Amino acid sequence: MLPDRTRVPPIDEMLQQFHGVKYIASLDLTSAFLQIPLEASSRIYTACLFDTNVYQFQRVPFGTKNSLAAFVRGLRKVLGSDVNSFRACSVDDMATFAKTFEEHLRHINLTFKKLTTAGFTINALKCKFCQPQMRACNRIRSYISRSTEDRSNIKLSGPEKSKTFAIVSRHLRIS
Repeated sequence: MLPDRTRVPPIDEMLQQFHGVKYIASLDLTSAFLQIPLEASSRIYTACLFDTNVYQFQRVPFGTKNSLAAFVRGLRKVLGSDVNSFRACSVDDMATFAKTFEEHLRHINLTFKKLTTAGFTINALKCKFCQPQMRACNRIRSYISRSTEDRSNIKLSGPEKSKTFAIVSRHLRIS
C-alpha cells in the first residue's frame, strides 16, 4: 500500500484564520473515520483473520496508514471549498467561526446542510455553539484570547438563543 500524503493543515496555519472572530462553533463528528465508505478494491488491505473467518472493513478504519488522508479527502469533498474561509478542521473536530452573529448562523446552517446531506453523523453532546473561544486546544484558546477584543461578556439574548436553537435542532433533530 502506497502512503497517501494528504494531511490536516498545521495548527499554526489554522490559528491564523481565527483572527478577529467573535463567534465559534465546535462540531464533533461521531466515529469520524467510520463515516467514510471504503472502496471495494481497498477493502482487501483491511482484512483480518478471526476464528477462521476473514473480515474486511467497509468503512475507513482508525489506525491504518492512510486513514487520516482518506478522512481528510472525504471531508474536503463533502464540504467543498466554499466553506474554507470560515471552517477549520483537526481530524474529527471542526470549528466554524464568524465576526457577526448572523454570519455565524449562516455558517453553521451551511456546514450542517452539507454534512447531513452526505450522511455524516454529528455528536450533539460534544458540540458547542456561539462560543467566544474554543476550549479544545490550549494553543487555539490562547491565540484567540490574545488576538481579539475581550469577549468574556458575550451572552446570547432571547432572540439569538432562539435562532441558534432553531438551526441546531433542525439539523440535529432535537425537540
